[in-house]
Amino acid sequence: MPENFKYVWLVFNQEKQKIDFDFAAADRMPPQTLEIRCPKTDQPVLATEKWFTFPGWPDVRCWKLIAKRTMKPEDFIPALQDGRTQMLTGFRSKQGNAFSAYLVFSAKAKKFSLAFEEKAPVKIVELKLPKPKGNRKRGTHLELGK
Repeated sequence: MPENFKYVWLVFNQEKQKIDFDFAAADRMPPQTLEIRCPKTDQPVLATEKWFTFPGWPDVRCWKLIAKRTMKPEDFIPALQDGRTQMLTGFRSKQGNAFSAYLVFSAKAKKFSLAFEEKAPVKIVELKLPKPKGNRKRGTHLELGK
């Protein structure tokens, strides 16, 4: 059992017809009130151990850790208001590689996702090669887009 949990409850999930674990202690601590205000309601943002809650979007969990990047409440405001943030840096893949991404909010699904810049498409170019000697054939070569 993880160190930061005091209790674990076994709960029978009738919908899935299986027993689930409920690590109760961390998620049931009372939320902390922050000084930053919700842009929709002008009420204070709430913080639990693992996520932020904006009163204007009470059903949305804004996770404090996304792709090994520690998020601040300010990181979520543009996504909640406009659907997407500016490019954010400091994310890390499971392999430990650094990357940048946009934080995108879907109001319909009430979830966040990451979006990436599009890479230049690969351009296929036919090259005119001198007549091959022997049995070799001419071929196409790839040229990466600039």
